[in-house]
Amino acid sequence: MKTWLYGLLLLLSLTTCVDTIEFTPQAKDDFLVVDARITDREGPHIVKLTRTDVVGRSARFPAEAGAEVVIIENEAITHYLSEVTPGEYHLNQVTGVAGHTYKLRIRLANGHQYESEQEVMPQPLPLSRSFFEFDRNQTLSVFSYVTIPEDMSEGPYLKWQFEHVYQITDLVCNPFDPALTCYFQIPRNNQLLPVLDASKIERGATVQQLISTVGVTGTTFGEKNYFTIVRESITFNALVYWDRISRLISSSGSIFDVPPGGVRSNIRRSDAPDEWVLGYFYAAAEQVEHLPILPSDFAPLRINPYCGALGFPPVPFPQECCFCTLLVNNRIPRPDYWR
Repeated sequence: MKTWLYGLLLLLSLTTCVDTIEFTPQAKDDFLVVDARITDREGPHIVKLTRTDVVGRSARFPAEAGAEVVIIENEAITHYLSEVTPGEYHLNQVTGVAGHTYKLRIRLANGHQYESEQEVMPQPLPLSRSFFEFDRNQTLSVFSYVTIPEDMSEGPYLKWQFEHVYQITDLVCNPFDPALTCYFQIPRNNQLLPVLDASKIERGATVQQLISTVGVTGTTFGEKNYFTIVRESITFNALVYWDRISRLISSSGSIFDVPPGGVRSNIRRSDAPDEWVLGYFYAAAEQVEHLPILPSDFAPLRINPYCGALGFPPVPFPQECCFCTLLVNNRIPRPDYWR
């Protein structure tokens, strides 16, 4: 039971959950948590290492600093990662190549060594197109089309990630202070981790995949928003792992129900292979789409901006409508794709 709870905590931490689930500590178990992948993009490729410490807030897992982290390509080329912040390691200016093999090797500061199974970088798929639908329940459903290449002999096996960023523009409250625009990221909802085994789908066919559902509430959509949809082509073994994870976190039962069993990592400690490691290292051919959402997309529904429409400021008037920088939760720099 404890192993399953730790696994659930890992999932909640990696998917930036909206609500943190608290547990009462039961034991001082100490598991290594690995969040790692390499893609066919230039990078940075990021490996995050933490420790479970005790059951509790997964977002507060202590960082595993001072490790030597390498990715080995085709059993011949060793790529060394640099630690940019405690427990976070980056590999820059390296592009994963379709058909090449990759594995992760970690040597902790205490000398313990861990190694993943090999992953093969999949072939990239043709570009897909994402879109959204808005229903009478004021819910946005985000979909992606996927076309299966006619000459593809196996797979594809697919996984998606979804991010949501919106903007707030403050008002000119002082002629010497120009209006600013701030950008905010909605934490990911950990209840939907879309994966697709398309190996049985007819070659040349196009399928539609639900990526996320978003409630149109409050004033988030009063200005421009962007959805970022990341489609990953992954290996069959990675699909099996993420499908089990998806089923685990989408379960509607209580966390105190009998669990379906722990989800085993593909990473092992060299001198203690039975030690539990949480997380998975995988290779992915990646496509990234940025889907703009405008207030006019919801007509005839009218959604006022956070700081009100021109000449109609909110009452009571919030101070952050003069300085949106006062809003600090989930604020991010202006995304480079923003237009």
